[in-house]
Amino acid sequence: MDFSIYSDTDCEHNKKQTYDMFEELYCSGYIKQKEQNLPYCLNDRRFLPDRYIEGECPHCGGLARGDQCDDCGKLVEPQELDNKECQICGNSNIEFRDTKHLFLDLEPFKEDLNEWIDSDPVPVNMEKQVENDIAEAEDRSITRDQKWGFDVPVERVNKRIEEENLDVPKLGEEFEDKVLYVWFDAPIGYIGFTRELFDDNDEWKDYWMNDRSDVFYSIGKDNAIFHTVIWPSMLKGSSTEEESYTLPTYEFIQQYLLAEDTKFSKSRGKGLSTEEALDMYPSDYWRFYLARNIPSHHDTRFEWQDFEKEINNVLNDTVGNFVNRTLSLAEKWFDNQVPDPELEERDEEIVEEAEEIVQEYERKFEEHDLKEALDEALKLARLGDQYLSDEEPWNNEERREETIHVSIQLCRAIGATLYPYTPEASEKIGDMLNTEIDTSESVDEFSDPLLGGVNSGHELGEREILFEKIDVEEDRENEDESEEEVNDELKRLNSETVGFEEFGENEIRIGKVLSVDEHPNADKLYKIRIDVGGAELQTCAGLKNYYSKDELENRKVVVLANLEPAELRGEKSECMILVAEDEEGNVSLLETGEEMKEGSEIK
Repeated sequence: MDFSIYSDTDCEHNKKQTYDMFEELYCSGYIKQKEQNLPYCLNDRRFLPDRYIEGECPHCGGLARGDQCDDCGKLVEPQELDNKECQICGNSNIEFRDTKHLFLDLEPFKEDLNEWIDSDPVPVNMEKQVENDIAEAEDRSITRDQKWGFDVPVERVNKRIEEENLDVPKLGEEFEDKVLYVWFDAPIGYIGFTRELFDDNDEWKDYWMNDRSDVFYSIGKDNAIFHTVIWPSMLKGSSTEEESYTLPTYEFIQQYLLAEDTKFSKSRGKGLSTEEALDMYPSDYWRFYLARNIPSHHDTRFEWQDFEKEINNVLNDTVGNFVNRTLSLAEKWFDNQVPDPELEERDEEIVEEAEEIVQEYERKFEEHDLKEALDEALKLARLGDQYLSDEEPWNNEERREETIHVSIQLCRAIGATLYPYTPEASEKIGDMLNTEIDTSESVDEFSDPLLGGVNSGHELGEREILFEKIDVEEDRENEDESEEEVNDELKRLNSETVGFEEFGENEIRIGKVLSVDEHPNADKLYKIRIDVGGAELQTCAGLKNYYSKDELENRKVVVLANLEPAELRGEKSECMILVAEDEEGNVSLLETGEEMKEGSEIK
């Protein structure tokens, strides 16, 4: 796998795909116009989209937003929530008002969805939940009263209705001020990105049309209802006789990873963020641990002590120790080269067993069982570690060539099989073996001899540390101390405050430097004339050690324009150029885009 394209759901290709599918759904009669009674915040004077209203779930009592409960996963309507609260102002001054919206009619697709479920597109442990979601499916609102999102394509749809004399109502002008709900266009992004990847030529259809490809999805169980009910309905409803969209296969519907019995949630600040995790330990450690603990069949609780145990006992002691022992002995006994052996029956049995493990590894990947495939990769390390210990080449000189030769081949196998999980470590193994893991398309790393082999006489690379043991308790204490320092700074900023009205007295403008002259009485100062829009001001600025005259002249700068005038070494200074300075004394001008005119205010 590779990241063929990295895009965003608000890109133009996804907008085009969204409009194509919306038009087909609406003109086919699958989208209805209905009055909806929605929450309106009297404080903010606006309708509240789903994520802007929270309350207690009517089904489980957990914390829910206006479209779904994060705890039980059920879809909810804002009216159903108890103790409702606006997430913009934090108040409960909410009333419900009628507004017209568009709804995707899910009822016509239930029979097709049940037939689709019979083809086993979802994991066995999720089938009953999906069947229940299909049975309970109703009309689903696909528009919102908000500013951001794709506008409803009113004119485009109405034009087609007229041209084809379709028996569906035209879209009224009230829909010109509404946008499509994010959960309508978000899954469409899968297709929109493919169109972008192929620059919108018809090659994208090979991936999404007429069952020419198998399309596999990996999702979390809280997204199951959107992906297994709403999304397939959208695909079916926007298909035509000539071109039909391929329905999904959900090989992975993951359960929750829990942080102290609460699921990780970025939006709610629960658990450890990716940024925080990577500040503590390398990405390989997290990739390895999470792959070992994929919550495929049930919720899994993250525990720090378990994380430490997996990294220290498995990744470091088993994998890292075997690779290090093997290569240090090759360096010591064979001048850092692969020895030339005469393999005996015991050695050939080890190679054969390793090849069987690799075959099982490949089979697990073909079955999309990432966790089991990782277990097979670790079996290679355990096999090698046991083999090296049993042969005792440090006490058995006549078997050294064979033992180290086979062990090096196993190191190569470990590097290749671990690559999907710990790519940085695998590349290190490749460097130490003076070879590389070839990830090019159509290259078979699992070839004969084992994983491409490292031939006799091959010069090995420089040995380095693969993994290091961790002490979670100590490392977290260090993190806490760092966090305390941040909190102290936060407390200071929150206490030494400036009132909004007081800040508003500062008139900060965009200025253009007109001229730069030497200050007659100061070696480090420039005398600078600045156009701040309708007026010219002079400042004495200590920029001489950081910028030349040529670098400053005609430059757009940010200026505090209503500074009380003063004299600096006999020269008038009546404004201030704003700069940033770091702890090391580096200075940088604050700037803005060239399109901003002199005098533009910064508010």
